[in-house]
Amino acid sequence: MTEYYVLKKSLQTFENYGKTQEIRHQLLQGDTQVLKNIITLLITILKDPKTDPIMMLQAVRFSKDCMETFNDDFISQFQLEVLPYFESMAMFEYKSEAHDRGQFYFNKEPDPYTAKLGNTLLHLVLECIWVWAKWFPMDPDCLKVSCYRITLEKLCILGVRFNKILYFNKLLIKRHLPECMVPMKIIQELRRAVKLDLQQTFGNGSSSIIIQQRLSQLLPQEMARDESQEVFYSDMIRRLYRQHLKNERKLAPKKSGQDESFVYVPEEKENNIQNQQMLQLNAIIQKTQTDFMSTIIEKQELQKQLREQQEKLKLMQQRIEIQDERLKYYEGDRPFRSQFYQSRFVQSNNQSVQQSFTQQQQHF
Repeated sequence: MTEYYVLKKSLQTFENYGKTQEIRHQLLQGDTQVLKNIITLLITILKDPKTDPIMMLQAVRFSKDCMETFNDDFISQFQLEVLPYFESMAMFEYKSEAHDRGQFYFNKEPDPYTAKLGNTLLHLVLECIWVWAKWFPMDPDCLKVSCYRITLEKLCILGVRFNKILYFNKLLIKRHLPECMVPMKIIQELRRAVKLDLQQTFGNGSSSIIIQQRLSQLLPQEMARDESQEVFYSDMIRRLYRQHLKNERKLAPKKSGQDESFVYVPEEKENNIQNQQMLQLNAIIQKTQTDFMSTIIEKQELQKQLREQQEKLKLMQQRIEIQDERLKYYEGDRPFRSQFYQSRFVQSNNQSVQQSFTQQQQHF
């Protein structure tokens, strides 16, 4: 639990936040024990309303930074255990149209500094929910909508206002957006499920996990699988890129020094290492995606040709059956017609013989 206490101490002040870099590096390497410690500490901090404002803000900030490691296990576990606290914070005075409603989050009569912390906290929480819903709209198996997207849809239906992006790097947001949008059928079912849930709970709403389970029952797996095929391939490409990114980060030199004050200085610049990696991998990602789509198109074309050949074969079989029926009709199944044609044939032969005999007599 050494990492737990080190992390807890690092989140107590803005000056100590730079010490969390080593813990994020361990999470990037896939350390499961560090992951558990992070989740446990975040829950402990966020569920206690008496938590120090600075520490709560630092916990949200640390959640954002950990999510940007794109550790799949962390993303999955976070949405189940920590995301509900983000949703609860986002709904603070959500009916108010004031853009600075967060100033009263920690105190009804706050001093200017506490009001600044509250505004920053609420703004960052809303940004996190919005960006994560765009990055991770569906679970890794691509058969159900993620809690991130469900939470965003619920807040939008309730009328929660989302402010301008300040604390996320816009280039980073665009880089990790899925190549394909979530199928509209799934989005429509999601919105119906959320609205129905809000009506049944008188506007309070069930947890995103419960809505996710209900939605999974409403959506047939076959439809989800077919509609999400492109999302699946896009997600696979993104996973390959993330894994390469992790490997490069492990080899990258560690930064030294402390971070700037998070409250007053939003993130403005992108990491140089990430920029270089993006330039190097962009062509590879595009080629991989093109290969996947080409394979899909070729498969669809082959299936189309196979269906056409099957239709032709079926038509030929029908024609053969019709010919067989006609043949049976004229030869076997209608004997009187067969005898009729045989008598006509014999009569014709007799006439031919008589004509030939008559011609021979005339010749002589």
